Amino acid sequence: MKPEPVAFEMAVSPAQASIAPMSGTTPRGDEREAGTAPPAVCVLLVDCEPALAGLMGEWLCAEGFEVRTLHAADGPALRRAPSASRAPALILAELAYPSRCGVDSLRRRLGPSMATTPIVVLSSMFFATVECCGPLARRLGVEGVLPTPTTREALLALIAHLASTVHPAHPHAAK
Repeated sequence: MKPEPVAFEMAVSPAQASIAPMSGTTPRGDEREAGTAPPAVCVLLVDCEPALAGLMGEWLCAEGFEVRTLHAADGPALRRAPSASRAPALILAELAYPSRCGVDSLRRRLGPSMATTPIVVLSSMFFATVECCGPLARRLGVEGVLPTPTTREALLALIAHLASTVHPAHPHAAK
């Protein structure tokens, strides 16, 4: 049985979207059916290998996130403007050979509707000791980097850290 999603803060635009759970409460079934439950925060997985996407999707869904995936073959689907309630609050993109050029290309593929959405780059080229939000992330022009394979704890810690930069006083933000 799949766990029920956790309620999340969600702003109107992707630029203001929170990526942290609100109160830890779970919407009741009747709230979801009536459409009154707060929307789950969307995390977009871009160009992730199927096994990695499945594993991260499982981890994120268990935490109450809505997870969507896009692949290079999806082409024009990347450029369609998502509705405000379906806009991703975070993009996790796997890049085989991460570079600033690769990140710029990804941003062009995503289009202007997701220009301000935080991006985390995943790659097997990163060592496990790399600082998630450190100098490498800044050089690439992204909010964070994670090595692949990664752990559930590392992924959730990075999300908590990013949430604390958006909503520092939030109870689920990293302290």
